Amino acid sequence: MSQPSSPDELATLNQQLRTEVSVELRSEIEAGFAKIRNEISESKVAQAERHSGYMRNWLGLLTLTITVAFVIFGILGWTRFSDITTERKEMAQEAADTKTLAMDVQSKARIINDSVVSIQNAKARIDDLDARMKTTDANVTAASQRIADIEKRSEDANQRIVAAVNQTSEVALQTSSNFQSSISSGVFGSFPSITSAYFAQEPAQSTIRGIGLGDSPGHVYVEIQHSPFSTAATQLQSPTRLDISPKYTKWANDEIDFILPAADYQAIKDAHAKSMTTSSVTGAEMTISGINFSGGLSTSFLNLIVETSDGRSSLSSPFANSGIVWP
Repeated sequence: MSQPSSPDELATLNQQLRTEVSVELRSEIEAGFAKIRNEISESKVAQAERHSGYMRNWLGLLTLTITVAFVIFGILGWTRFSDITTERKEMAQEAADTKTLAMDVQSKARIINDSVVSIQNAKARIDDLDARMKTTDANVTAASQRIADIEKRSEDANQRIVAAVNQTSEVALQTSSNFQSSISSGVFGSFPSITSAYFAQEPAQSTIRGIGLGDSPGHVYVEIQHSPFSTAATQLQSPTRLDISPKYTKWANDEIDFILPAADYQAIKDAHAKSMTTSSVTGAEMTISGINFSGGLSTSFLNLIVETSDGRSSLSSPFANSGIVWP
């Protein structure tokens, strides 16, 4: 920002402007009046009157111009004065902030000194704890040896259980194959059968393929089947149905196409993730390949159900949905 003009310089500038305007105005007026006198003397009264009107208009315009110039100079002077006042206030505020910052630095320096003393005291306590930790380490080493023996026995038991589960999985795969063959050959009569399914989030299209699905729209929904087993008794649990509202684009006897909303797709994805557990052993609880051993045997699975328009539903079984690609 340029250096603001002082009030004396503004007064001098105004005085010079007034003098120059007065001289020019006087010269113009004298010239005008001389011309008018010549025109009157030459009997040109009408032309002199027109010239007088022109002079009045010119003088009015000149007066307006001078007034506008005075107003502009006044505004500029006030603006420069306001800028100077604002800068003075900002400098005063910066000085106050600097003083506050210096006091804050001094306070933090005292805090740092106190922290150094606290650290020295803490170091002394840590040295004492190190001596105690050496004694504790010896005790932990002995306990670690005992834990290693326990873990070895647990791993042996885990390997035996995994072998049993693998054998069970082979039987389940064979049962699934036999189940699909039975449905395809019509052993279960006119019940709808699902051979494959693919889920996709909107706007992509999801597809279900099968046999006997009907020619008019029915209902498609997903159930969470619970099959808990106990070493003493079997307890049945009702399946949990996931409410989904797909928009069907095709419903034929062998294929169903639909658009699955994002919320329904996420609900099915979350339910499938919960049903898929990883192998782990923790204390008395153990989970291997989706089977939870905790005081007994329990498992759960998702089941896709197709209900035709005449009320017939596909069979509910983990083996009946082996061709489904869950999200």
